[in-house]
Amino acid sequence: MRSASLRPRSRAADALAPDAVVGPGEDHRRPQHDRQFERLADLHWVIAVGAAGLFAHYCMTRAFRIADATLVVPIDFLRLPLIAVVGMIFYGEPLEFSIMLGAAVIFAGTYYSIRRESIGRA
Repeated sequence: MRSASLRPRSRAADALAPDAVVGPGEDHRRPQHDRQFERLADLHWVIAVGAAGLFAHYCMTRAFRIADATLVVPIDFLRLPLIAVVGMIFYGEPLEFSIMLGAAVIFAGTYYSIRRESIGRA
C-alpha cells in the first residue's frame, strides 16, 4: 500500500534508486534507456561525492596523526551543527531549538576539553 505523503524524487535520487516508490498513482518507471542515460548524466555527482568522502577520511587520518584524539573527535562533532546551518542557508530548512541546544553542548564540550588539555600541559 502506498502512502499519500510520499513526494516525487529528484533526478539525483532516481539515479541512485530508480525503482523507488514515487507516490500514489504515479508511474515513475521510465524506459530502460532513459534510466541508463540518467545514471550516466549524474555520474559526475556520484564521483564528486565519493571524492569528497575520500578526502574527508584522508583529512581525519592526518588530524589523528598530528593531534590527540581527545582534541580531534570533539572538533569533528562540530560538523553536525555546521551541516544544520548549511541546510538552513541552501535548502530553507528550519533551525530548530534542539539543533541549537545540541550545537551548544558540542561547543561547550569541545571548549572544556581543549581548556582542560591546555591547563594540564602548563
